[in-house]
Amino acid sequence: MYCRQCGQKLDFGAAFCQNCGQKVVSATGMGDAPAGMGGTPTAPPQTEARDGEKGSRKVLEFAIAGAICLFCLGCLMLYLLSGSSSDSPRKERKEEKEARATKEPASMAFDHAKYALSVKCAEDMSQYLQCANMDKKDVSWSAGSNQVQVGENGMVAIQDYNVTSTLTAKSKKDEKVLATCQVSSLSEKEDFQYKVNDYNMVRREDEQRQDGTVLVRNKNSVESKIDVYAEHIAPGKRKKTYQWKSSLFYRLEEVPDRKGGGEINDCRIARKQFINAQNGNAMEYEIYCHPRKNCINKIVSIEHMDATLEVTEYYYTNSGKVNFVFQYKTENYLPTFANPDIHGERYLYDQDTLVTWRLVKGQNKITNYCANAVEKKRLKKGGWANVKEYGKLSGTRKKKYDAVEKKMLNAAYNTYKKVEEYEGISTIRGQVCDAGDAPLSHVNVELYSDTYDSKLYTGKTNDEGYYEIFVPSRKGTYEMTYSLENQDVEEKMYHVDLDQDMLGADQEIVHMVEDRSAGNYTVRLYDATKNMEDSTGSIDNAELVFRRGINNYEGESRLSIYTDNEGYCHAALEPGMYTVEAKRGGYMQEYRNVFFGPDDEEEVPILLTPKLRKDEMRIVLTWGDRPADEDSHLFTPGQGHACYYEKDIPGANLDVDDTNGYGPETVTITDLEQGVYKYYVADYTHCSSNEVRSRELSESDATVRVYTYRGLEKTFHVPKNQKGVIWEVFSIRNGEIVPTQRYYDSIEDKEWCTRKYDTY
Repeated sequence: MYCRQCGQKLDFGAAFCQNCGQKVVSATGMGDAPAGMGGTPTAPPQTEARDGEKGSRKVLEFAIAGAICLFCLGCLMLYLLSGSSSDSPRKERKEEKEARATKEPASMAFDHAKYALSVKCAEDMSQYLQCANMDKKDVSWSAGSNQVQVGENGMVAIQDYNVTSTLTAKSKKDEKVLATCQVSSLSEKEDFQYKVNDYNMVRREDEQRQDGTVLVRNKNSVESKIDVYAEHIAPGKRKKTYQWKSSLFYRLEEVPDRKGGGEINDCRIARKQFINAQNGNAMEYEIYCHPRKNCINKIVSIEHMDATLEVTEYYYTNSGKVNFVFQYKTENYLPTFANPDIHGERYLYDQDTLVTWRLVKGQNKITNYCANAVEKKRLKKGGWANVKEYGKLSGTRKKKYDAVEKKMLNAAYNTYKKVEEYEGISTIRGQVCDAGDAPLSHVNVELYSDTYDSKLYTGKTNDEGYYEIFVPSRKGTYEMTYSLENQDVEEKMYHVDLDQDMLGADQEIVHMVEDRSAGNYTVRLYDATKNMEDSTGSIDNAELVFRRGINNYEGESRLSIYTDNEGYCHAALEPGMYTVEAKRGGYMQEYRNVFFGPDDEEEVPILLTPKLRKDEMRIVLTWGDRPADEDSHLFTPGQGHACYYEKDIPGANLDVDDTNGYGPETVTITDLEQGVYKYYVADYTHCSSNEVRSRELSESDATVRVYTYRGLEKTFHVPKNQKGVIWEVFSIRNGEIVPTQRYYDSIEDKEWCTRKYDTY
């Protein structure tokens, strides 16, 4: 038996607890035991109080301990409950361990066994690789041919036609985990055809051959785009002895008051065009190659921005090292050199390090930041003021110097690599109109390659009747077919000839007419060196052969007749576009495209040019009825300028000046010399009234034909859908005709195009 108060074991029959003095109640509940039983005396009052106090403390201790236990138990329950949540890191780690212990091993596989890629078009092959239980970042890539370039991220580019190789993707953590597929390049014909489709957004998805080979769509268009400032190389380590070597610049450029120079006039010029990968702007390039060493010495980049041009001129040593970079903005590009009058920035390099950064904001606002004391001394000796040495610049200015050093260095080498390795893109563009010169929209336009014997593209004209087709820049011949929807009306254009230097192949206006009722059309032949109002200019007894279509030189003849004594002939033909072949003794054989419309009362003129000697060249400009006055301007190597107010100059003369539409304006070079000629067409009607944004020159169907002793050498059609009043057509460099095809809507620096007639 135990005490109910303190738990002490009691003697049998005790009335009180011998430990705490508590009165003992019998287990049977029969009341208290008699006093004194068991011989245990009653505890004195003081002792009883202390013992009660001690018992109370024990009760309190038990209560506190119980509360602590309950609190801990509650916390444990909360923790366990929270641990069951799916976002618990501890549980996630636990589940990850369990998953790792039970999941399947890593694996990878390509979607297909074979892939075909366009040549020199980097494609992301990782998109076709499926990985299980591993990250694609942990994959290494390789190919079995040195003609296949492979990047760490799975970018693959094949460098030539008809290449086949194995492409391998392998786990970096476990080499046993791998996947292979076959990659091949297209044939030259297929490659060209698919590039045209991809450039013009005809092919929007991959295609699959019957044998399962996936024809990968050219998504990145690497060969047609350039990332100008992409960082691929780091600047060289600067040295105290580095300084700019000026010999290259002054050897190329013809700088006044300096001996030598001018070698750039002997360079071979190539022209290419790419698209800026960052902003979509057209990037036009002029590449100057050493005539004997076959190396690039200068590249001019012309970026067509919204309202201006950004021009960057890069100079390279014969070994391909960047020497000098000149960057500026302008409304119109004219070949020049970095004279101090042109606002912009200059970057002077030695051993891939920037030794001088020159900022020109005006003739008296020129600042030179240079890399070292040696370069500073060179600048001072050359008469440059405001020279600041790198070591004494602020931290902010040093960072800017370092940044432009890397930026322009990469721009120079990215540009060099691009123009050296890639062919660029060209544009075939034109307009379709009805018999009254109103634009025809939604006309079907098909492009066919004679070179590859294949149909390349099908599209439609826009609301203003214009079409534009992108093709790789390479030598080739095309045919074009124009047809009206749901109507039996068709026109064909033959001999659309391109070469790698023609960035924009503009075509003459194609006229279409639904009425096929035959008419009786009047044609008259004129001497291109005489005014058409001069009766002595008509050509008699000339044979004319009419063929259906445009540029149809060899096709079936529809009619063959001779001109009468006044140069006339009458042709009974159906309306439409025709090629007229004209032959007459003493004149060059001529092919001229003409349109015969429903109105058969209008006279159609055709011009023949007299035969030329080997040292002669003739340029003939014709156009429509508007603008009334278009002018020819020929600039010669000896600073001569043949034009309406200076018709006869040494070595050249303006034979015919027309001021009331149609032309001709004829310039004959009588003594072709070495050096550079430049030929422009100016819309005098709008130049003289300062209406520089007029579209009439662009819409005039102006055509320039260039003849040598061999016959017609080049034909240029005015760029369509342009605002402007000056058309820079071509240059002649040491006897070679080089297309330019630039258009200007500013005449601030071209007083020569607005000079009044009464000044001569």
